[in-house]
Amino acid sequence: MSRKPGIPVFGMDQKSIYAALQAMKTNIEMLTGARGRPISRLSKDATSDDVIAKINEIIARLNARGE
Repeated sequence: MSRKPGIPVFGMDQKSIYAALQAMKTNIEMLTGARGRPISRLSKDATSDDVIAKINEIIARLNARGE
């Protein structure tokens, strides 16, 4: 398993570091469903249209710009 990359914060003041990390945390929470509405699972009998709609829901979340 490879290590996760570090976040370079050298030369940044505490306020800037906090703001950057807070924005990253919010984005991760939105993507994972910890903040906002979680993405529901598909049923075992999902149709192709259901799968397409779910993929589009995931893509919309990944492309969201804070709406």
